[in-house]
Amino acid sequence: MAIIVNKKNKFSTNVRKKHKNNKLLNVTLATAWRLSPAFTASIIKQFFFQPNKYKLSQKENDYKKTALAFETVVRNKKIRGWKWGNGPAILLVHGWNSAGLQLYKFIDPLLERGFSVITYDKPAHGISEGTHTSYFEFTDVVRHLLNHPVLNNIKGIIGHSMGASAVINAISKENVKPRLVLFAPALPIKEMLYETITGFGIPESILTQLLLQYELEYSYSIDHDNPIALIPQIKTDALIIHDKNDKATPYSYSVKAAEMNPKIHLFSTNGLGHGRVIFDDHLIQKSISFLEK
Repeated sequence: MAIIVNKKNKFSTNVRKKHKNNKLLNVTLATAWRLSPAFTASIIKQFFFQPNKYKLSQKENDYKKTALAFETVVRNKKIRGWKWGNGPAILLVHGWNSAGLQLYKFIDPLLERGFSVITYDKPAHGISEGTHTSYFEFTDVVRHLLNHPVLNNIKGIIGHSMGASAVINAISKENVKPRLVLFAPALPIKEMLYETITGFGIPESILTQLLLQYELEYSYSIDHDNPIALIPQIKTDALIIHDKNDKATPYSYSVKAAEMNPKIHLFSTNGLGHGRVIFDDHLIQKSISFLEK
């Protein structure tokens, strides 16, 4: 009994310590924001809007060598990408802390079905330019590629996680209707941002003001352009593939999305989590069959 009590006491102490640290950080940042909003914003962006660098595997590097490399500029940042094949194009859109070549397992099966394949590194990811980025900037790059004078034969899009969210936002703004396959989409972007960032002790008022700066810079709204709010506007057929035990993006919102829009079909998996869904051979074939219809 003594051991159990001690464990509970230790857990309780750790919770109180974390709460105390978060409260101290909350007060410190609130004070810093009043003194220098720009400096405080730069610190928050560095911790929460600056992705980790993704290191390509040997397999991913091999695919890179066989592609036609290209670059384009979006908001003064060079975006670097790759293209394989010459048929109707399928755009591969990666998620946060990732890179375009992470979706390499889709390339050969798509080429075998007569498609060409386009992928790219998002801003601040891989070898594209930038130090920090956002959901809004993700969206702008997808919109740019959909309207690119050379890469304008995009008939389908496969997106993962926050990349899938940006696809939803982009499609809701552009007069195009490529078929969509969305793996583990981060549909409640606003809610996830607030839960994650305020959970580290960042005052909600500061996050709101920081997001307002992003809204003014990119001409989007975190409320109106929250992916789950855009679901009714999707006019093209979309397949959502989401694992019931996903710990990164909530599966329940994908269920809700399928209920909100008859154009959206949900395929649920069990045990693949957030990352492995994009490497499963059965799901890759299912995705391509959906795009072929």
